[in-house]
Amino acid sequence: MRVLAIIVAFPLAACGMGAQLDARNDYQEATDSYKQCMAANPRAPQQCEALRLIMEAAGRKYEEVSPNLLDKIKVNPGSPPPDYAATR
Repeated sequence: MRVLAIIVAFPLAACGMGAQLDARNDYQEATDSYKQCMAANPRAPQQCEALRLIMEAAGRKYEEVSPNLLDKIKVNPGSPPPDYAATR
């Protein structure tokens, strides 16, 4: 029975990883396109608005399918933890 569960689990895990990689690649491509547009049009950002919207949509999709907790943690590097601040 365990062997059957393992055989069924591997293809399902592979599908999830493929979706994550696709979403990550789509987000990276959209980000690169937006950055290129902004570099080419620094004084006319409105020309890049459609690419910005595509980048944001791809970013939301990537966040939805990404199980990586490190991607979801928002850290403010300028503020130390309270324990370290109190010791000085």
